[in-house]
Amino acid sequence: MILGTAPDGLPKPAPGSVPALLCAGLLGLVAVGWLIAEVTADRLLRAEAERLAAGAVAEWLQGAPELNAVLEGRAPAADSLVAAAHRPVRRLTLFDANGRPLAGSTDAEAGAAQRLRARHVALGGRPLTVLSDTDTRVDGQATAEVYMPLAENGSGRGALLVAADLANAPALYRRALALALVAMTASVLLACLPAAAMHLRNSCARTAKQMERRDAALLEEARQQAERLAASDALSGLLNRRGVAEAFEDRRRLLGERDLMLTLVLVDVDDLAAINDSDGHEAGDTVLRRLGTLLGAAVRQEDIAGRLGGDEFLLIVTTPRFEPHGARLARRLLSRIAEDPELQQFGVPVTVSIGLTQVWKAQTDFAEALRQADLALAAARREGRGRQVVYQSSMGIRHDRRRNLRSKLNRALRNGDIVPAYQPVVALGDRRIDGFEALARWRHGDGSLLEAGRFRDIFENPHQATLVSERILALAIADGGRLRRQGREFGRLAVNVTEAQVADPGFAERLLDSALAEGLAAAELSLELTEDILLSQRESAIRRSLQHLSSAGVLIAFDDFGSGFASLSHLRRFPIDRIKLDFSCLGDLGTESEARTIAAAIFGMARGLEIETVAVGVRTAELDRGLKELGCDYAQGFRYARPVPFDQIGPLLEQGIAA
Repeated sequence: MILGTAPDGLPKPAPGSVPALLCAGLLGLVAVGWLIAEVTADRLLRAEAERLAAGAVAEWLQGAPELNAVLEGRAPAADSLVAAAHRPVRRLTLFDANGRPLAGSTDAEAGAAQRLRARHVALGGRPLTVLSDTDTRVDGQATAEVYMPLAENGSGRGALLVAADLANAPALYRRALALALVAMTASVLLACLPAAAMHLRNSCARTAKQMERRDAALLEEARQQAERLAASDALSGLLNRRGVAEAFEDRRRLLGERDLMLTLVLVDVDDLAAINDSDGHEAGDTVLRRLGTLLGAAVRQEDIAGRLGGDEFLLIVTTPRFEPHGARLARRLLSRIAEDPELQQFGVPVTVSIGLTQVWKAQTDFAEALRQADLALAAARREGRGRQVVYQSSMGIRHDRRRNLRSKLNRALRNGDIVPAYQPVVALGDRRIDGFEALARWRHGDGSLLEAGRFRDIFENPHQATLVSERILALAIADGGRLRRQGREFGRLAVNVTEAQVADPGFAERLLDSALAEGLAAAELSLELTEDILLSQRESAIRRSLQHLSSAGVLIAFDDFGSGFASLSHLRRFPIDRIKLDFSCLGDLGTESEARTIAAAIFGMARGLEIETVAVGVRTAELDRGLKELGCDYAQGFRYARPVPFDQIGPLLEQGIAA
């Protein structure tokens, strides 16, 4: 209440109003101070929570599988989340871009509000912090949920919820109260000493700004560290697949501006599984680490070295167009690896195969360049491993043709169009049909049958080769049962099998059970093995299966004997009853002394080992006569009969084979 004016012309307060005004002013100062304390405490708690969250994300990314594989469900994330969840972090939960929880460090379920926040953060690309409602001043405890975005190439891929205890919340709150006290003091000084109050206010503002900048710098440092960890391979110390892909894209942009070329050198360890089996998985890790060191030291500073995963490494070399630096580098690597004592200390020699491709068009992306290098690498493996091959366009054409053929074959298998054709095996002594070999044929819509040689490329794929072999084996056993029920004596039915089949511990029992179900004796079956089965790293499992089948009466034949790397020792280590040889390339055994000498030596060795011999590919009467003179037991080929469908086996058995 105002009652007049003071001598200076200012309003004069009524008696008793001064204490009221002072109380009102103090209450206002307290309210302002309290508000300042609450706002400052909130900021400090949020900054602390985001700092803890950034550290947890960085630690998880360092130990987690590739981010894309985790978010797409191709790699588990629970173990890495559990490993990264330790005090003060109490829980980690991974969400996809739609807010759907994928995995967590605990069994706690994500609520609807948490899923909605995760989706908002994944799409918005900014962290979100939710503080608990607990009064920090009362019990000294506070928790926070921080939703951190997970992004790649600027697009949100998901979010990671980090629930953390803010153990230093009381200290932060005391800090906020101190700031509030400073602010209240500044207000008093502002009323009394405007200049001093303004100076103090500016000092407080500068302090708050510095704190914000410091917190922002800490968050940025944590973010950069997380990105570095996400692009590096922990085992080799090189870039990982993501880092290599980003480096390739950076260099690809230069191809259109300068006369440059990128050479991709794809390095793969030959049979790392054999090293793991012989010396343990730690030895395998030692090989990968040492290779990482050698490859990193082999490239120039401007080049890139990385590990794609497993036993594959990739080098990206930038050179002027048509300069063969990448090929020279590959040759040096092959030499260094072969001579490196740390790599060659194990029971299995360490070799690598290398595929190279050259990129000089900016339109060629990383996926296409890597596909070309991978095709060259596959060619190097086919040529014997331990070598380098440069990509040619014909490889891509052949790959596309094989892929198209595989797709058609899968459809043919589903439709039942892969069927057996039976070629008789003839005893050379009396022209008796000893049995039949079941050969795979592809039946087309017009009824014609495509020979296996026309789709031989399919058998480079072990899975599809096994599918074809399993179908032919099942149909041959069924056809044998039909012949048995017809009362026909057909000798033996021979079927080619794959490594995957024979190495399967349950294969022998399933085969014998199938034969028994069709009324066939084990002695009426013959399995034909190629040398890749006998040279397999799974020799012990294969030998057990073959010994089981041989003891039951199944005849075991070694197909294409003498055409590869298998040695005579394999005839002793495996229960081989019969060897099959292709003499069609040797010419006339009656007139060519060298061919006759080779054949006589093989037949003599087989007789000494009590192993039967079968000559395949016999087309002429001269070869037939020469084989008989040299003591070959059986023969097979167009000289006697072409492969026939099942319904022609009966007439062929009745007619017999002409002399």
